[in-house]
Amino acid sequence: MSRIYNGANYDARSDTLVYALGGLGEVGKNMYCIEHDDEILIIDAGIKFPDEELLIMDYNRVVKDLNGWTKTEFLKRAEEKFLIRKCKKGRPQKKGQIMMLLGDSWYRMTVRKEFTSDDPVEGLDVSILQRELLDPILGIK
Repeated sequence: MSRIYNGANYDARSDTLVYALGGLGEVGKNMYCIEHDDEILIIDAGIKFPDEELLIMDYNRVVKDLNGWTKTEFLKRAEEKFLIRKCKKGRPQKKGQIMMLLGDSWYRMTVRKEFTSDDPVEGLDVSILQRELLDPILGIK
């Protein structure tokens, strides 16, 4: 079957058409269409954002007790995995920072390099917090 596309003849049974369905690098518009032999394949090519453009969202956990640890013992155990500094109330300023309110004091915990991960899921702060503090120290699964 012969068709006309953009002023040119093509054979729908043997020719393959490839065209973009949106602008390159635009959220939601980075798609392509491949048409061949009366079949159409649509590919969403996605988009990647640089780390510095990602917003760090709050992730709050309320822990009722320290699993039998005193405040001092808990901080000592946590310091094995995190650099901990007393601070004023605030928000994490970068990846790998976690804010903690313990008693009436705020602490900024920064994960130590050896406990980070390049894996996109395991490297998330929430994953690190669960893997390195909530589960092994506080027994929260």
